[in-house]
Amino acid sequence: MTKRVTLQQLVDNFNEAATNDDSANMLQLARQLLERDPANPDFMALVLQALDSAGRITEDIGFIQRYVLAKSTDVLGFMLLSRAYIRCDRPFEALLSLTFALSVDPDNTDCQQLLKTLLAQISPEYTHVRLNVMTTNRIGHLASEIEPWARAVDDHEKGCFYIFVAPSDEAPANTYLYQLLRQVARIVESDFFYHLYVSRPLLLTDDSYAPYPYDLPSRFRGVSNLDISTKGLENLRRIYRDYPPCLTISAEDKKLGWEHLDSFGISASDKLVCLHVRDSAYLKRKFPNQDWSYHNYRDAKITTYKESIEYLIDQGYKVIRIGAETDQKLDLISSSYLDFCANRSSAHGDFIELFLLSECVFFIGNYGGPYGVAPLFDTPTLVVNGAPVQVTYPKHCHLIPKLLFKDDELVSMVDIINGKRLSGDASIPIASCFSGDDLNRHGYKYRDNSSADIIRAVSEFEQRIGNGFFDSRPSDIQLAFRDAVSNNASSPITMNLICSSFLNDHPDAFRGMQITDRN
Repeated sequence: MTKRVTLQQLVDNFNEAATNDDSANMLQLARQLLERDPANPDFMALVLQALDSAGRITEDIGFIQRYVLAKSTDVLGFMLLSRAYIRCDRPFEALLSLTFALSVDPDNTDCQQLLKTLLAQISPEYTHVRLNVMTTNRIGHLASEIEPWARAVDDHEKGCFYIFVAPSDEAPANTYLYQLLRQVARIVESDFFYHLYVSRPLLLTDDSYAPYPYDLPSRFRGVSNLDISTKGLENLRRIYRDYPPCLTISAEDKKLGWEHLDSFGISASDKLVCLHVRDSAYLKRKFPNQDWSYHNYRDAKITTYKESIEYLIDQGYKVIRIGAETDQKLDLISSSYLDFCANRSSAHGDFIELFLLSECVFFIGNYGGPYGVAPLFDTPTLVVNGAPVQVTYPKHCHLIPKLLFKDDELVSMVDIINGKRLSGDASIPIASCFSGDDLNRHGYKYRDNSSADIIRAVSEFEQRIGNGFFDSRPSDIQLAFRDAVSNNASSPITMNLICSSFLNDHPDAFRGMQITDRN
């Protein structure tokens, strides 16, 4: 039996080959070492040394990536990776490599100079890079990351080149929205950089990180979900209030959209209302290995919307239900009601949903994905069955929340929005509780809006819209509600109000309000 060569003997043989400039033998020996211990960064470094000796060090990007993942604190790996990307004419990945390198060693003059040279080739205005990863598999998050960032141009850092990294191993939740986002941001698809960041987020320094207004990826950096939600909703309200939309659907695409809708009897002269009724089907089918039942309290029954749809049809509207998946179907036969959720087009569904939300007179939904898309076009939005109870963020938005009960006792909405907590001072605010399991453990349960609640809210909201103008003036009872939940007249609550009809119909849910004559 032949005696097996030891690791040390292989290393000694490698060093001898290196002394003799025998690059072929160096590479053979280094690869034998790596076969023994495939994740050993020292053996990977020997392979790189051998490739360098042969003048081939940047030819295998995949291998350099393996080395970087194995030894992410070695600036050499990132430098080699940047040179390999430059060799392949991929300057943005090279910039990402150098940004990580400078996070490891901010004083590395070679990295600094190469970064400066690459940025100058793009524009002389750029001096540094910031980056973030994208949440592409959920349409609500896809909508609320880059577009609000792109709108808020006054918040952008002077001289900064922003790069956003999307994973290429999963399809975006909406491919058309994803393409629109490419109009306003530099998006690089890279599984390597996406997983590099997610697996070791604190390797990237704060001054190289580009936070979104609603920054879900900051959870990788240790930010709590409560802080993300609280700050994120505040940022979105401000941005949608102060800045105009930045996404543009081209005239050619609009033409194609109307041509497609014409086959369903829908024309550009029709008054359209989009409807989304959240249920559990989408998450169950898209992510079958994850238990999403803790989200079920946000669902609603489409049967309770029937009277409102019939009302809108009587007012001359065509109502189009949108969404990606559903377990519900409404028993309503009318040429003015079309269910594009139950009968979603596999070829055109993503585009048509975006197009309809940009063109409709207003949108009715609850807190599901399309609710995050409508604000991209400043589409007036009525939230029905809103849960958890929270202030909404679209520019023109009214709502009716689900009522909340604790052990069969109605909980005051005024108390909830003023910060009432689940249980004691140490627990989270009810308005920030996104887990039905946590609610149930503390004895809380949401109750869906009734058909009467919904039709009164729809009628009220529809009357606020005329000739393309949304009447945002609050009623006396809405002003009373605003005063009850905030002493600050500029509070975001003034933008997004609970419908007057709901306030009037459920006085027990709004205890503590004082209604006065404001004339």
